[in-house]
Amino acid sequence: MLELDQTVSLALLVSELVTNCLKHAFNERSQGHIAINFRRYPEENELVLTVSDNGCGATASSDGGGLGKTIINGLAAQLHGCMTWENIRGTTVALRFTMRSTAQFVTTRRAGPENVATLHRIAS
Repeated sequence: MLELDQTVSLALLVSELVTNCLKHAFNERSQGHIAINFRRYPEENELVLTVSDNGCGATASSDGGGLGKTIINGLAAQLHGCMTWENIRGTTVALRFTMRSTAQFVTTRRAGPENVATLHRIAS
């Protein structure tokens, strides 16, 4: 399970990448294909997000530092990830990052006048 900050950054990143596809990939077409893939590699404790389209591909002018790309790079940095961009039959963006373990806790209460609650970590 992802920690909350990773989940939020990942959701915002997917949203921004799909928005980029819709704005730029299909300029002169009425339809296209966007694929979102999210894989876990437990042996390396890594996750890989891939967003690809079959659009016109990124142009030299889209390699600049527009707001969308700045947001994407910032979110990738928050995830401490390594991002790659490919421009073959459309655009494919892949982000590889390490999944932090989520600590799970259970609460126990003791009866009595002190009414103490104790958190115990569950090994994951």
